[in-house]
Amino acid sequence: MQAKRKLLISVLTTVMIFFAFTVVVSADTNIIDSGTSESGNWELTDDGELVIKLNSSSVSLNEIEVDYSKVNTVKFDCMDIRDSSYELFWNISGWSHSIPTIKFVGCKNKTFGEMSFSSFKDIQTIEISEGASFPEGITFSSCTFSSLDSIKTINSNRIRITFSDMSKVTIPDTYIADELHFEDCKFASNTLTLNATKNTYIAGQHSSIEKVEIKSTDANFHIFNLTDLTEVVFPKGLTNIQSYAFDTCSQLKSIELPSSLKKISSHAFYDCGMQSVKLPEGFEELEAYAFEDCQAMSYVVIPKSLTKIDKDAFSGCTALYRIYYTGTEEEWKQIKVLSSGNETDTDINTLFSNCRISFNYKTGWQQEYDQWVYYSESGIKV
Repeated sequence: MQAKRKLLISVLTTVMIFFAFTVVVSADTNIIDSGTSESGNWELTDDGELVIKLNSSSVSLNEIEVDYSKVNTVKFDCMDIRDSSYELFWNISGWSHSIPTIKFVGCKNKTFGEMSFSSFKDIQTIEISEGASFPEGITFSSCTFSSLDSIKTINSNRIRITFSDMSKVTIPDTYIADELHFEDCKFASNTLTLNATKNTYIAGQHSSIEKVEIKSTDANFHIFNLTDLTEVVFPKGLTNIQSYAFDTCSQLKSIELPSSLKKISSHAFYDCGMQSVKLPEGFEELEAYAFEDCQAMSYVVIPKSLTKIDKDAFSGCTALYRIYYTGTEEEWKQIKVLSSGNETDTDINTLFSNCRISFNYKTGWQQEYDQWVYYSESGIKV
């Protein structure tokens, strides 16, 4: 009898273990829908993950007939993608579905061609398995972002975000990609803050950015065609404004340069709307085409600290007619005129032969002998 009881207990224990295991398994994800599309076979699990086993470089979620109200994650399985797929242009369309999480798995040691995501809404997280390479960059077009945290960790030569809603996020200060582009995007504020030390490109006449604040002296940025931009705030301690920093910003009519500035590089203010510019005392060098095609510029204040200027620094500034120089005429004649970094025989007066030059320029309150006098912006004692 006791032996039978032990056998019964053993059987019951086995059954309980079996059912307990069954409960655990059933607690895991279950497939609630599946099918086949031109993009590949797909499965939807009850935790909201849509898994697409890719067999094509062109993917549209509109082709997959699934209830997207149940989807919170799309996982693209690249295990079956051949290594030669790096030659392909990848086009993945979210078809305006709200997909908070996008995952790529099976990408280890695979090199992809240009990867383009379009029409994804409410992107919060992007996960790409280690070892994937994107030498042609990744583009997000007409997307809505709820977070850019995962963008910062994507290893790509270039990440480009175009015509997208960035109103819920801020531009990151750090990221792995070599370049981060924002083109024709909508931002939360009319003021844009830049702090990243890698290449950050901001472009687009539809962005409504009116003010740019540069927080770091090491910030690396390129501002292109921001037609509403009227104000730029530079950081204290900035010594150089880099090439193509501001390009075709037609409403940027005036700038206040920091007193620490020593150099303005080539094409730094190409085709901008500035009507005048005052270079600070201590400024030393103007490179070629620094203010090229600033056709509204009528006068420039040049400090006696300037030692070098390229002959094409003001190329295309057709309205420029007045130069105010803070030094003497003799000091003016000592300024070296360069061409592509090399000294020339061109005389500084020849370079500005079409301009009227005023020496010993002063502005604001100045002490002369035992009294204070005020000089207007045009250098006239009031």
